[in-house]
Amino acid sequence: MRLTLCSTAFWVAAMMWPVEVCADVSYVEEIVNSGIGAAKVGARKTVRKVYVKGHSQHVRDEVKTAKAVEIGSTILRLDRLNRYDIDHSSKTFTEHKLPARAQTGQQDWWQASQGGNKGASPKPVVSAAKVAPKAAAVDPNREVTFKIRAMPDTMRVEGILCRRVAAQMRARYYVPGTKQVRRENRYLYQAWVATDFPGYADIERFEAQREAKTSLPSQIGGGLGELKGAVEDYDRLDEEMKALDGFPMQSQLKVFTTTSSSSKEKEFFRLSRKVSSLSHSELSLSLFEVSSGLRRVDGTAP
Repeated sequence: MRLTLCSTAFWVAAMMWPVEVCADVSYVEEIVNSGIGAAKVGARKTVRKVYVKGHSQHVRDEVKTAKAVEIGSTILRLDRLNRYDIDHSSKTFTEHKLPARAQTGQQDWWQASQGGNKGASPKPVVSAAKVAPKAAAVDPNREVTFKIRAMPDTMRVEGILCRRVAAQMRARYYVPGTKQVRRENRYLYQAWVATDFPGYADIERFEAQREAKTSLPSQIGGGLGELKGAVEDYDRLDEEMKALDGFPMQSQLKVFTTTSSSSKEKEFFRLSRKVSSLSHSELSLSLFEVSSGLRRVDGTAP
């Protein structure tokens, strides 16, 4: 892999001002969605290409289902606070303003926009000790526990040394007013994550800027967006998974369910993801602009 830097932290002779480090990062990942239940509802395979350059991000998805192939792109421009959604089949695009961040302190915004504490050592993937389970307090008829465990084994994915981490979330649903379990969903996540590779800081910096400037969810969060609308515990799972620091180079999520009518646990969903290539070559600015060959149409932001 080759790292192309716009500059390193050196002094400009004429102005004597430090120049910010800026590296371009791009990678390709494959996300396989098994579909829900025995009927495999919603099964699909997505080849996702992600490009990051400074305040800009371009995500291109090629989604294959049993019936069709759909290709779409989303360009985020944090410097403009704009999002462009592109439909390649119709050669059209829509433009939306990014939703504002609800509350952001000035000092926190500045630190986040610079990628956190500069010079600080990367945070560990997760503590070797088990994290104490967290109980949900919103729904009295649902109890959620979450555990994270760091494994001692390592593996290289695309030449990058990764550590294995595992997480499990249980969501128990009770008969209202009782402690009788009517259903339990179990989410088992395993990932090979990395923090010590060229480009990780640049991905983290962009994500910090996104969180500081907009409430738009991450598009590069390891494929968990595939679960939205498919499982009832998505919001809580997404929240808990933020405790896993590091970039997942390879991961798998399995979802199991048990009901009061059957004590046998059944797997009803599986999501697999793997980064197949990663590059640090300089990216063209045109990747982050809407092509002149596309037609603008009106659209409503989701």
